Amino acid sequence: MSNAASTDSIRQVGIDAIGETGWRHHLRELIRSKTQRITSAGTDAPWHPRSRLLSALPDKRLALAARFERRPRMQQLFNGFVLLGLALTSIPPVVVAEDIGLTPMPERPAAPTFQLADADGKPHRLDDLHGAPAIVNFWATWCPPCRAEMPAMQRASEQLAADGVAVIAINVGESADTVRTFRDEIAVTFPLLLDPDSSVSQRWPMRGLPTTFILNPDGSIAYKAEGERVWDHPELLAQVRELAAEAEGTGIDGKQHASAGADGQPNDPDD
Repeated sequence: MSNAASTDSIRQVGIDAIGETGWRHHLRELIRSKTQRITSAGTDAPWHPRSRLLSALPDKRLALAARFERRPRMQQLFNGFVLLGLALTSIPPVVVAEDIGLTPMPERPAAPTFQLADADGKPHRLDDLHGAPAIVNFWATWCPPCRAEMPAMQRASEQLAADGVAVIAINVGESADTVRTFRDEIAVTFPLLLDPDSSVSQRWPMRGLPTTFILNPDGSIAYKAEGERVWDHPELLAQVRELAAEAEGTGIDGKQHASAGADGQPNDPDD
């Protein structure tokens, strides 16, 4: 079998198993872990000269990573992964949290609207959430920090229910069966929506997974959190509840919102 045919076969098996979006993320993480192994190796490691060169020439890491593994049974497979990874880099990687808080959005942009089905086929619209703060999370089952933060998000949804705060999580690129299995395993009760082709997630201001947005009652984005958070932490809950209190003080209701339509422009409240 030629190298090209072997590479195509590997790619198809991966896509069939975890979907195209999951496959892309898997390749990026594989390349990252392999290159970290090289650069963290000690002077006694057989690939140490390449490690020194990688440190001096970071722009060449991916090219050199494809050459560091010389064991015959691994070389062809690893090189195929690297070549595919270089071609499939349009999907952002897993995001590691740099802090435990929420990042304010100074401009408070309008949240891009959407209509998506949940894992059971029930449709949900972003516009239906207006009138109270909402938490919108983007995630995937193959993303470790996404899985890790989901139980805390479930607890937060239970604690915030009395404040009228809605919590939804949008799965990026996976099937309904995969999401239902995860939901039953973790005992998640808030809606898990499906974005199978990533068309919705690509319109939101995000770099990777998980990313979570806290929406004002008027549909604008108040805060963003990149990476894993402990969502039932008192400080995070207090920030969300402050938005609910502001809404009560200003009389904002579900008819007064600024969500963005498919063209990215704010909707007219009178439409």
